[in-house]
Amino acid sequence: GLAGEGTFRAPVVPTSEPRLVQLLRLAEESEGERQWEAACALHEERLCLAENDGQLWKEYGLMLLRAGQPAKAEAALRESLSIAPEDTIALTAYAVLLFCRDKLDDAESFFKGAVDLSNESPLAWAALATLYASQGRERDAKRAFKQAASLSPDPDSLRLLLAESVLPLCAESMAEVALSQHALAKGGEGSEPLRARICRARARAAAHRHEEAVVLFEQLVVDAPERADLRTELGHALFCAGQSASALESYVSALSLSPDSRDALLLLRTSQLTALSAEASPPGPVQHAMWTRSRDAALRACKLRPSASTWLAVGKACAALSSSTEAEEALSEACVLNNRDHKVWAHLCLLTLRLGRRDEAAHSLRQALRLGLADAALLERLGAALLHVGDWASGQDVLQRAVAAGGGPKAERLLADAMGERRLTAEAISLYEKARGGSKLESEARHIKARLEALHELSGTRGK
Repeated sequence: GLAGEGTFRAPVVPTSEPRLVQLLRLAEESEGERQWEAACALHEERLCLAENDGQLWKEYGLMLLRAGQPAKAEAALRESLSIAPEDTIALTAYAVLLFCRDKLDDAESFFKGAVDLSNESPLAWAALATLYASQGRERDAKRAFKQAASLSPDPDSLRLLLAESVLPLCAESMAEVALSQHALAKGGEGSEPLRARICRARARAAAHRHEEAVVLFEQLVVDAPERADLRTELGHALFCAGQSASALESYVSALSLSPDSRDALLLLRTSQLTALSAEASPPGPVQHAMWTRSRDAALRACKLRPSASTWLAVGKACAALSSSTEAEEALSEACVLNNRDHKVWAHLCLLTLRLGRRDEAAHSLRQALRLGLADAALLERLGAALLHVGDWASGQDVLQRAVAAGGGPKAERLLADAMGERRLTAEAISLYEKARGGSKLESEARHIKARLEALHELSGTRGK
């Protein structure tokens, strides 16, 4: 069984899960995978089911903020407020968004509305004071901040707290204004405190300025080496900046400081990046250990927050470890949680092909392609697996898709193999010639040479 605990039975999602709840869960999963287009589509599908629900418009607007689409977020939050004008979260988010888009006069009425609804909130008053200061209305700003300070248990840190509070709204410009006001109130002397620097780094990350966030978090990790959360956030910034190897190093470091971490995203990304390293490693004990670590991290993520992504990571690792029963179990759970995930169907196809269940494999392949599978590397793997079992026609179709999706010389060589077997001699020769120029492996070069000789001979025979 998985993780040495006997057969690991995953909790099956009840079929009675309300559709709106299910779509939100899938949208959140897509967001975690940084699949913003899919997340938007899922939120829009929710709105098709209940377009007059202000909560749904608010959730859509907040997601659009995180996706870096402020114009669409403004429209969605405005729609939410037209339905539920006293929703303080939507009201505050809308006011902050207008502030960040330099629509200060428009923002004023909404900041005032937030104060009216939350008159005892020091943050609501501090936000209004920040707006007034940005408008050059110093007397109004002082009056509003005085009221905020009278309500706050820690008035000296109120502006810093305001900067932190707007981070979930991806309000980098407002956070920067609040941080500047905090530094000014402190006299601007000495080095910036760690808490303010962390806030600035998080603001950069929330604004999708990942390279700048990396620089800031790297310095924070040096200055606070015991902080596992900062190493995790550095890992996320590196991950989003496309620096996978460094991201994995940072994640592993975070987990060494916090071995019992309950951060599902940290565990999932650790599993995914470890799997990438394993795929790039030669077969042997080191690769086996990588796949084991990938599986174990993904299993922990499943226990904390099960999703198609976490169970897919378990399934891939188990398949690589030749644990077919556990792999099928995990992939089946992934499919239950999201039967629209083309990657899950693709890996089910690979597994059932390996197990000799051709009908199930064909069904899984149809589903993966219907749902838009366009990952060149995964298509190449599927094509190779289909050729291995002698399904030349399906293999050719899949490998043509792989080449169209940007697959390299290996995909072209495999496609040539399929075409050669199907007696499409001229096409196969052309692809072999193209693949030969980009092939770096001696074994590939030998294979291509032998196949070209055979096809040229066959072509010459036909020409007589």
